[in-house]
Amino acid sequence: MTTNDQTDIKDEDIKEDDFSEDELADETVDWKAKAMELKGIAKRRATQLAKLKAKSPKVEPKPEPKPDKPEFTDFDDGQYAYLTAKQIEDDGEIAIVKEAVRESGKSLRDVLKLKYVQEELAEFRAEKVRKEATPTNSNRGGSPAQDKVAFWVNKGGLPPNTPENADLRIAVVNARLKKDGGNQFTDNPIGNVNG
Repeated sequence: MTTNDQTDIKDEDIKEDDFSEDELADETVDWKAKAMELKGIAKRRATQLAKLKAKSPKVEPKPEPKPDKPEFTDFDDGQYAYLTAKQIEDDGEIAIVKEAVRESGKSLRDVLKLKYVQEELAEFRAEKVRKEATPTNSNRGGSPAQDKVAFWVNKGGLPPNTPENADLRIAVVNARLKKDGGNQFTDNPIGNVNG
């Protein structure tokens, strides 16, 4: 131990093997000089040890190699059953979960707990509901075709009285009569067929 450039020698540091039997039996031995000699030896050894430590490269422990994860390809039957229990059966939803498992390397259970996966699934479901609610042949953007019988039946009137609309006007009147159960005296009259 070094304190203020001095090395302290404790009783534990000195062994009887360090002294010969003659030295131990001789009462004229200068123990102070012997202690100084041993102190110098200890100081030199401490200096040598410090130099060796400075010269030697620091060896950092190598990180343990992580076991290679097998490449994720598909879920097994048990995982599909788990997804079904979690009400994830749509191919689009399963694709989202597969991608998350592939990218994260986490288990299926852990992936389903991730916030971003839950958000993606909710967004996918909402988009699916929107698509199913929107009719495929919708005329929402433009005006409906005025030559269709259903349009005029719902509107409650007749198309303009022109030669090209004559057949349409008759079809509208017949459709309205059929809709009203053949009652000619309805609360919602059709109007004049000829005029």
